[in-house]
Amino acid sequence: SGSRLTPRFFLFLSLNAAGIALYNTALVLCPRFITGAECALVLLGETVLGPVWVFFAFGDAPDPFTVYGGALLLLTLLVHEVAGMRA
Repeated sequence: SGSRLTPRFFLFLSLNAAGIALYNTALVLCPRFITGAECALVLLGETVLGPVWVFFAFGDAPDPFTVYGGALLLLTLLVHEVAGMRA
């Protein structure tokens, strides 16, 4: 069996490192600009994107209910932000 340290591995490693850095930066800066509840909703994006990263890395398709739940969360965030802009 060949080495698993392929260029694709390093691409995903780099994307993961960048994602973690952005996530932690957002975690620190987010509460300065929005309410705690809004910050918590935005940080749920990690939960939504987790199955997407697994799909891209390993080809393991998420269950349809996982996709529906993620879409519901993103729709909730969108409606919340649109309602906030109108207020």
